[in-house]
Amino acid sequence: MEILTKTLINSSLVSHRKLKVIQVVPVLNYGGVETHRYIIAKYNNVNELDILFCCIGQGGEISKKIEELGYKVYYLRRSVKIPNFKVIIDLIKLFRRERPDVVHTVLAEANFHGIIAAYIASIPIRIAEEAGLPSKSLKAKFVFNMVYKMASCVIGVSNEVVKFVEKEYKVKNNKTKLIYNPYDISKFTYYTKNKPKNETLVITTVGRLVKEKNHKLLIDAFVRVKAELNSIELWIIGSGPLEKELLTYIKLLKMEKSIHLIGYKNDVDAYLRQSSLFVLPSQAEGLGIALIEAMAIGLPVIGTDVGGVKEVIDINEGVGWLVPNNDVEALADKMLYVLKLPYEVRINIGLKAKKYVEQKFSPYTYLKNLQNLYNSLFYKKGD
Repeated sequence: MEILTKTLINSSLVSHRKLKVIQVVPVLNYGGVETHRYIIAKYNNVNELDILFCCIGQGGEISKKIEELGYKVYYLRRSVKIPNFKVIIDLIKLFRRERPDVVHTVLAEANFHGIIAAYIASIPIRIAEEAGLPSKSLKAKFVFNMVYKMASCVIGVSNEVVKFVEKEYKVKNNKTKLIYNPYDISKFTYYTKNKPKNETLVITTVGRLVKEKNHKLLIDAFVRVKAELNSIELWIIGSGPLEKELLTYIKLLKMEKSIHLIGYKNDVDAYLRQSSLFVLPSQAEGLGIALIEAMAIGLPVIGTDVGGVKEVIDINEGVGWLVPNNDVEALADKMLYVLKLPYEVRINIGLKAKKYVEQKFSPYTYLKNLQNLYNSLFYKKGD
């Protein structure tokens, strides 16, 4: 395993031509991985990397934004379900037509179809990226072990993801690389307001309404906090298959006036700027970009000690708090502790968190690391 925080190529490589890269994802509508592609497009230096994008399924909001920046986006409009041999054939044709130097795939559906297609099409560098900690069957683990043998490298977005890839898919550690995902520094900027006379405390979480995000844990903890702090609200931002179930649960608890399912929002930063505390209650998390964005705004944050969350909330740096996974009492107690802190203390912790993520998760740092990886693999291949 290797942390790409230093230049991996010597100065003699600077004169080489820029590489042509095709990034392949399942869809380009909305979501963390999709937004990540937009950040790459937005901050990429076009004189250093020639990047094209391809989505196996449908495009959407994110793909439109990428195209508005002047990038080419290919749409296969196929089912992303594994396996789909029509997708592999389509990708082989695309790769043979475009002849990229690098094919970089993200998430299981793109990794499976894209790496196989790139291998058949004899693309020099084939990079797969794992963004989470999925639970897979023995059969699936075997399949991805074979797929990743065709890859030049497998990126993990956190140390925990890298360890997962090495353990579950038997990928040798000389083929894994750690590159932290970036956040949009122009959108999620530090913000603090003057101390309000009568502050209504707002706890916010952002994430898809799925089991892994564990919204019920946060709701149950909030009910305990609400019993002690009356002037308080919970904002749940995101959409997903559990929306009706969560709404029913909130009504059962008679908390409709205090807990709000806000849905998917394109302007998450506007809601974070009105918040007092951000909580990420996930059961599993590859890294936690929503957490990073909240810290960039200047919010105090609490996260469950799972996956890559502890790499974002480094308790040794004093930039937030970790609580055990699925522990309602521990989460409620920590939320009460933070919300009872003097306003100025919360602001100072948020400022410290903002400086921390600026250094560790900048898109410029990310793209430098990514380009170094592409170059080091490509020119090593050509030696």
